[in-house]
Amino acid sequence: MLRGRQPEHVEWVGGTQAVWTSDVPRDLTVDRVYFIQAKYDSTCVLSTAPSTLADELLAGDGSLGRTSWYEEVAPRELQAYYEAVRGRHHVQDLPRDVRDVEPEHRAVLKKVMRASIAATAKEQASYDDLCRAVSEETARRWRRRLDAATARQRVEMLFRMLRIAGGPYWLLGTRGTRPVRLVVDDTQRWRQRFELRRFTVADAHAGQPQVNWRAEVHDLANGDRTFVDGCCELRWSHGKLQGNPECKVQVATPLAEVPGYEPFT
Repeated sequence: MLRGRQPEHVEWVGGTQAVWTSDVPRDLTVDRVYFIQAKYDSTCVLSTAPSTLADELLAGDGSLGRTSWYEEVAPRELQAYYEAVRGRHHVQDLPRDVRDVEPEHRAVLKKVMRASIAATAKEQASYDDLCRAVSEETARRWRRRLDAATARQRVEMLFRMLRIAGGPYWLLGTRGTRPVRLVVDDTQRWRQRFELRRFTVADAHAGQPQVNWRAEVHDLANGDRTFVDGCCELRWSHGKLQGNPECKVQVATPLAEVPGYEPFT
């Protein structure tokens, strides 16, 4: 109900991909002016290209159609892991260089890797080396870009990471057995209420390439300090050696405690 009346038009638009990371998130539109994002048991707030986050601070469109991030930041470790996989399965039709792998080769890799038993010690060790190298280099590049950024660029990056958009919207769903009912501020109201004081990143490979992040936000009205913690998971989009790696921005802090996310009844 909208202030005592039934909505006139409810449309599901969840299957439509947003063009820009700054777009208002929406799975449902009500009367074409109220926007609702649906979230069920998920801490992922954004999927984007790793380079768009680490090198561009999310100023781009998040396109995944670029050179593989693993090839760019850890080419030696990626090649070593590929050689370990290729050598264990003895597939003769696969190219020697991982950069020459085409879609038909990925299909072969997926088939043989799914059919095999657990990875050998050599294969696991090379994968661990790859995770470490990707995590460390991603954190280094992101940190370097942050150091060169202005305060405005850093807060705009945080807006895109947390999906603080140009207009307010509602986030509805569940977390376990509990309902999630939040209203999300727009960027103007957020700037009036809060200030980003610090943003830090650290490599934290955890079974896959990962970079942890923390935002320190101050409430301008009362001086309270809030820490928002999360991580960026850097993983192949469809399994190991399948597709280009993508970046999943996760928020560990409960969303109801994130500045700009307000519970409502």
